[in-house]
This record gives sequence, structure tokens and C-alpha cells, in this order.
Amino acid sequence: MIFNQGPTLCVGADPHSEVLSSWGLAQTADGLEQFCEVFLQELPTELTIVKPQVSLFEAFGSRGMQVLEAFLIELKKANKFVIADAKRSDIGTSMEGYARAWLTGEGFEANAVTVSPYLGVKTLCAFHERAAENNKNVFTLVATSNPEATELQSHSLSRAVLEGLIELNSPAAGVVVGATVDLDRHQIRDLLQSSKFPILAPGFGAQGVSPKSAGELFKGLNDQLIANVSRSVLMGNRDGFRKRINTALGELS
Repeated sequence: MIFNQGPTLCVGADPHSEVLSSWGLAQTADGLEQFCEVFLQELPTELTIVKPQVSLFEAFGSRGMQVLEAFLIELKKANKFVIADAKRSDIGTSMEGYARAWLTGEGFEANAVTVSPYLGVKTLCAFHERAAENNKNVFTLVATSNPEATELQSHSLSRAVLEGLIELNSPAAGVVVGATVDLDRHQIRDLLQSSKFPILAPGFGAQGVSPKSAGELFKGLNDQLIANVSRSVLMGNRDGFRKRINTALGELS
């Protein structure tokens, strides 16, 4: 199983404007398409998980989403596990619509998707049901790495979300916990250990946390850990992209 052999590296496919510029690509849908082509060509075989940032494709409108759809298909052909970083959140039939789009094969070809629980953890039931039916996964935001979140999430909110996910008892459940998050301040280390949820941890690299620190930061949780790097491997000459990924792989292992 992909989620019990960690720590595992995940590379974010995040075509920020700065990344496109550093790769010598235009800030257009054509440049976005070229970004995807180079990304696919340069991915090392050892890298198994890719996390496209959906918003950065959506920014280019319908053409951007077409590029994303084609990109997801090619990632599947390359045997990559794809986590669509879409952070969907809604209720009722609207949430069911998102689940159908991302987790059934009728819309976008992803193995997993990120969701926000802040309309209530039980609003995620449709996602988890669809995911379980289709052998997919749902990664729920629990404690994020942006500094604005700490004051809100550390006052038992992160723990409450985790408790709600445990109550759902879904085989599809995973969590998002930022690499810069103080697990003890958020009072979630024990629940992460007992739940055995796979942990997607953005924030390695550009946010100042080295993959070398993963074992210390997530002590006792390494088997569950998916350490995400994005800008630290994307920024710079595109000819060095593969080398930067291989460096991160070596640091994490």
C-alpha cells in the first residue's frame, strides 16, 4: 500500500507565474501546456506522487482546465498517484457534484482530492462514499501551514476535525497537516498516531523546512507521511528540475 511505506515524497505541479517565467514559458494557456509537457518528461521514475494545484490551472479558464484534464490522464499513464489539490467544500447535492467530478472517473482523473471540513465534517460524507466506491482517497485539511491559520486551528479546532474523521470511519480518509505545524500545540499528535491516516504535509522546501527534518518533525508518523515539495524543486532552470527532485528524494530517505 502506498500510504504505509513512508516517508514518501510528493511533488506539487504548481505552475505559478514565477515558475513559468523561470522555465522560459509564456504566461498563457500555451505556456501552461508546455509546463505540463516538461513536467512529465522530467519526472523521475522513483517519484510516485504528484499534486497538481487546481487553482493555477483554473486561472486560465476553460482552456486551463482542459490542459489539467489532459495532464491528469498523462500522469495516470505514467503510473503516478495524483492528488488533486482542489480544496472543495460545500453541502448536499453540490458536494455530491464535486465528488462525482473528481472521484468517479466521469470528470477529472485523480486518485485523491483535498477538501475543506469547515462546513462540518459530516458534509464530507458524499466524498468519502464516492471515494470508497472507486478506490480513491480524500485528504481533509486539518492543520495548515499558512501562518494565518494557527490562531484559529490550534484552539482545539484541528483536533475536533480529526475526531470527526475518526468517527466517519472511512477507508478513504487522509489528512493535510502542514510541515510547519506544531503538532503538540494543535494537540493532534496522538490522534494522528492512533488513526493511522496518511498525512499529506505541504510546506517542505520553500517554506524553510528541509525534507531532512521530516523524521524529527513527524516522529512516530513517518510511515504515514507524504512530504510535499513544490517551489523548491520547480523554481530555477527547467533543465535542473529532475536533479532538484532527486536531491529532495535523497534528503527524505
